[in-house]
Amino acid sequence: VQTALDANRIKIGDVAKGSGVHEKITMATVNADSIVLKMIGGDVKEQGMPKVVGEVMASLFRFIGPKGVNFARYSIDYHLLRNYLHVLYEWGEERAE
Repeated sequence: VQTALDANRIKIGDVAKGSGVHEKITMATVNADSIVLKMIGGDVKEQGMPKVVGEVMASLFRFIGPKGVNFARYSIDYHLLRNYLHVLYEWGEERAE
């Protein structure tokens, strides 16, 4: 990293900031995910929500959801949990460990 800095190939900016909490919304997203629901034997709806409702929810999420670094944390946590559950589902607990 120091070599790249010395050669002006990269620049380090300010510390990234964010706002909002991500933990509760991560769990809510995982619990509502149709892939996860299918893995745990839950009811998977054949159709998603209407496009207009999805767009309204996405707009709301921008205002009430986590922002900046906390949005990145939400996204990483959500995908990590979903992928972990997928590995457990496909391989079983013994093989996944």
